[in-house]
Amino acid sequence: MASATSQTSDKEEFVEPKDVEVVEVKGKVNKNSGFFLRKIQRTELDFFRRFNDLADNKKFKVKCRKESFVNSRIKKTVCYPQYALDRMYKETQQALRQQMPKPTMKDIEDLTVDERDESFAYMEKVIKKDPELTELMIKMRKAQLEYEQWKAQ
Repeated sequence: MASATSQTSDKEEFVEPKDVEVVEVKGKVNKNSGFFLRKIQRTELDFFRRFNDLADNKKFKVKCRKESFVNSRIKKTVCYPQYALDRMYKETQQALRQQMPKPTMKDIEDLTVDERDESFAYMEKVIKKDPELTELMIKMRKAQLEYEQWKAQ
């Protein structure tokens, strides 16, 4: 019976690599409105979360929640300052007692012009004090601008 023996070399040979072809693939992500709206929503939530951590006046803290519009199951995240929610509660109670239609957020915006101006001044003061909040505000605005540019195309 003949047996075959294999010989192995104790030395490893270094093989000089030949020209290596580098293939670079570039693609374009198909961005739709949902992509931009989710990005805006994430940046807004991050901004308001940080703002609420820094704000010491409860009146100006911002609450975000999911709301669906009339005759729709689609929910959208909306954010309102606490003073607007307090005023909405007060006006709704008054409307129910008088059997009047419930107020809308547009009605509340009209009723809280002074508080809104005060809120913007307070928010500006808080933003200027915290560089992280400033950066979050810039990211939020960039996301909004990207969406507006995409819509214009």
